[in-house]
Amino acid sequence: MEHLLTIDSITAKGDGVALLDGQPVYIPRAVIGDTVRVDVSIQRDVAHGALLEIVKGGADRIEPPCPYYAECGGCQLQHLSQIAYQSWKENSIRDLFVRSGVEPKKWQQSVFIPQATRRRVTFAAIKRGQDLVIGFHGRGTDKIVHQDACLLLTPALNDMRNRMRPHLLKILPEGKVIDVMLQDVDGAIELILTGDFKEISTSRSQAVTDAVHALGLARIGWRETQFSVPDIWLQLSPVTKSFARLVVGIPPASFLQPSREGEAALVDAVLRAAKGLKKARFLDLFAGCGTFSGHLLAQGDVHAVESDRPATEALKKAAPYTQGLSVERRDLFKEPVTSRELNQYDCIVFDPPRAGAKAQAEVIAKSKVGKVIAVSCNPSSFITDAKLLIAGGYALQSLQIIDQFTWSAHSEVIGVFSRS
Repeated sequence: MEHLLTIDSITAKGDGVALLDGQPVYIPRAVIGDTVRVDVSIQRDVAHGALLEIVKGGADRIEPPCPYYAECGGCQLQHLSQIAYQSWKENSIRDLFVRSGVEPKKWQQSVFIPQATRRRVTFAAIKRGQDLVIGFHGRGTDKIVHQDACLLLTPALNDMRNRMRPHLLKILPEGKVIDVMLQDVDGAIELILTGDFKEISTSRSQAVTDAVHALGLARIGWRETQFSVPDIWLQLSPVTKSFARLVVGIPPASFLQPSREGEAALVDAVLRAAKGLKKARFLDLFAGCGTFSGHLLAQGDVHAVESDRPATEALKKAAPYTQGLSVERRDLFKEPVTSRELNQYDCIVFDPPRAGAKAQAEVIAKSKVGKVIAVSCNPSSFITDAKLLIAGGYALQSLQIIDQFTWSAHSEVIGVFSRS
């Protein structure tokens, strides 16, 4: 049913909220002060409004800069002015911590990473005859929205995305949705395809070879599912990443921070938190390919722990050439580092996946380690871990927001804990 409503707030997920007979109605892509015409539906006792018309725009509404924004599901908040967007993101995250009862002694100044900086992206693509659609899924649909450029990506990735189209027509299977991942590793661009190829024919192998040479790719690979280890079809040049004096050969499709600028901001925050610790022993949990380990080596020895086999093997290959670094492969969800082991260290850094590190946080809370630096891309799971540390006697000294996920409801936080 259609209604004329006025937006009076925005949720932490970025939806506008209006009241209808005292009941909140959640309306995507609306801003405070909007007068909107919406089609209201009830799903599981929650009212949702499909935006039909903006009768009058609120003061913070702007024209979205991306021409694909109306259809694309990649961004949620391009319709907010930059000032309003940053204010909303800071306030929503701070409010989340206040409501949870987890508040730092100090909030550090937030860092907002600009657009055109993302160095890793995964598109969806489907080939039908000589037609190729490549882009992101639409909002709430499986439809792939074709785009010629994405404002979030670096110019190098946007250029590669357009130049690789004729090559993908020769490589992709007919009528199947394939994930196309591009990642720029210090100037070396890799292309990883995910999906069902069934067979690698002679013509496809030749198309892969032609693509690598014509596009200047460092390597191209394939995997059946998102969680499979990619097979390298062809690699022409090394793919290495420098983390201060630690130089690591990056395995295919390995996780790196979304942007160089975001990585630099996170590293800076960790190093500031560790300032004053000299000749210390650091434990880097969920170490990945060594983002923090490499920089912490300037202040002491680092033991890096990671569950991913390719990442761990890459770090182990780099360790003999990097004084002070030791590496261990360990599933920290099933086998967290014990209190006895933890107590050997002066400082712990942990940067878990979105689910958080509940099992490991429970053990850290029982340890005697003086300083803990927690990095998280999910404030909600961070709060769960933080409550465990605080209950164990740690004080949350500071928190910082680092927004690597421009125009989205996601954000990164870094917290510094110390023994009370």
